Amino acid sequence: MGTTRVFHSKNEFVRGKSHVNGIEAIWSFANRRLAKFNGLNDENFIMHLQEYEFRYNNRDKDLVKMLTKMVNFLTLLARIDCFIIAVYNRCDVW
Repeated sequence: MGTTRVFHSKNEFVRGKSHVNGIEAIWSFANRRLAKFNGLNDENFIMHLQEYEFRYNNRDKDLVKMLTKMVNFLTLLARIDCFIIAVYNRCDVW
């Protein structure tokens, strides 16, 4: 979905599914979570914001199940990588 603009100056507050309530909800969610920190440097702020974006976009899903799938997938990739390295080290063709 591309960017949609809502023109408040034209007395427009909703266009389809686009409205300001979405961004206000996200900022409220992030603010509550960031309140426990006494300031963050720029790098950490971006990382925290990305985490909150992920959590907000997946708030209705089972986070533990999602993370378990991700870890299992990364473990599989690591095993494949180790296998390729092992084959490469034993083979003069590569």
